[in-house]
Amino acid sequence: MKKLSIVLYILFIFILSTTIMADSKEGKGSYNETGYIAPSKKFTQLNGELGTILGLSVGWISEHSFIVEGSFFGLINEVSSPRPGSELGVGYSGLSLGYNIPLGQKVHILINTMFGVGRVSYKRDYSQPKNPDKDKLSSIIAVVEPGLNLEINITDYFRLSLGASYRVVDRVDLKNLSNDDINGITGNIALKFGAF
Repeated sequence: MKKLSIVLYILFIFILSTTIMADSKEGKGSYNETGYIAPSKKFTQLNGELGTILGLSVGWISEHSFIVEGSFFGLINEVSSPRPGSELGVGYSGLSLGYNIPLGQKVHILINTMFGVGRVSYKRDYSQPKNPDKDKLSSIIAVVEPGLNLEINITDYFRLSLGASYRVVDRVDLKNLSNDDINGITGNIALKFGAF
């Protein structure tokens, strides 16, 4: 059921982005509301180790400048946790507000901030006994992530985005893990497909 939901979600996003591109092309000059879909990759430090985070964003652009973006992100590589016999799990999603500053026809600076929620967890090693010490294994977190990105128009419907952000989290409530272990500078790369 979970796999079917993911497939349906991706299909919905694809149809939505295609419709936005078609509408913006037909109505050029009549309004300046466009949108995009963007798979992304982040590189960051989590609990003292390098983490790789994959994400997917859907954005709405007003007047070619003001941007509202919904995103979700999840850690995909193994990062050790302070709890023996487990790995760290990190996932979060949220809404970004941003402003696009053109430096020419093909290059732009995007300043944005994401506000979101997520979860930090100790993923259990199933060869170990099931939580014998009764410690809490997951925690809901609040996330704020301001960022700065350089965006390059490759074609009319494809933009490459390179940048950095700083992830600030609150409410980490796990044994031997603090907010500071999840906070950190992040290098970002995204491929944006849509109408700009």
